[in-house]
Amino acid sequence: MKKFDALAKKQAKLEDKKKNLVKKSMETMNSETLVDVLGIVKKYGHPSEKKLSEEIEKKYFSGEELEFNDLMNLDSLYKSNFEKFSKKDDDDE
Repeated sequence: MKKFDALAKKQAKLEDKKKNLVKKSMETMNSETLVDVLGIVKKYGHPSEKKLSEEIEKKYFSGEELEFNDLMNLDSLYKSNFEKFSKKDDDDE
């Protein structure tokens, strides 16, 4: 049982780290950037990316707290659509 207790403690510490990371990320993230990511994915993304983007968007605009997995997915969406952001920046100039 000691192994289970040790594992439970490790998991609890990891969950605390995740929550702190999410909190810090949300405090420092520019809301315009988040909206831009969601908009680009909505316009150019793969259907599965669009679905994921819509789920994150609903949570964000409903005031529901984004979770660690939401931010990981947002990062993945940004990276997979990076070319579109580069093009958007060029178009803005």
